[in-house]
Amino acid sequence: MRINSRRKADPRAAKLGKGDRLECWRKPNTRPKWVAACDYAKMPDSIAIRVVTVAVDSGAGFRTTEITLAATVLDPEEMSATEIGSLYLDRWKVELFIDDLKTTLGMAVLTSRSPAMIRRELLVHIIAYNLLRALMTCGKTVGCENPSFKGTIDRLNHWLPTVLSATTAKLRKQLVTDLIEMIAEDQVPERPFRREPRAVKRRPKPHQLLNKPRHEMVEISHRSRYKKADQKIITNSP
Repeated sequence: MRINSRRKADPRAAKLGKGDRLECWRKPNTRPKWVAACDYAKMPDSIAIRVVTVAVDSGAGFRTTEITLAATVLDPEEMSATEIGSLYLDRWKVELFIDDLKTTLGMAVLTSRSPAMIRRELLVHIIAYNLLRALMTCGKTVGCENPSFKGTIDRLNHWLPTVLSATTAKLRKQLVTDLIEMIAEDQVPERPFRREPRAVKRRPKPHQLLNKPRHEMVEISHRSRYKKADQKIITNSP
């Protein structure tokens, strides 16, 4: 995990190498409220933690150039500091996968209202996502290193009626093979210096927020001059 910036380096830490040290973290005297008393009593008084500092390529789209990580792998020969840093940076792919689920598959807004139906809706999205990833994995077997997730959806929607209308199993199998080859043709190129700012392209409409039931909602008369509470004016002040 990444270390909180407020935690200071232990001057008594044992040096394992450049940007690599071994610290002793002690259990706090006051039990946090989110930890149960029985669990807090079972925790050891102190644990050994390996703290590594690794450099990050600023051109890869990351905001920071150096990160400090805490790991429980204490032996440098078992895992070097560079390997720990690479493993942590791979977590960025998880964020991209979640973006595929929310944005591309439309899971950002759920339409169900009961908890049981919401769980079903989430499961359907996860099942569809895993099936699409399975198709992309098949595309990798024919030479595609980085198939496009959105391209896979488009090709599947275009190809699915033809596959379902196949009259024989042999023809259906051939159509699936052709689909996998088409998925492999659509590769996402390497873009090491690409930035993805967290910003909204389209301006929001000047409407009120529907934060009350419809029968209790009262529209303001000057809605054309209405500004949402979270819309703040950004200046160039330092």
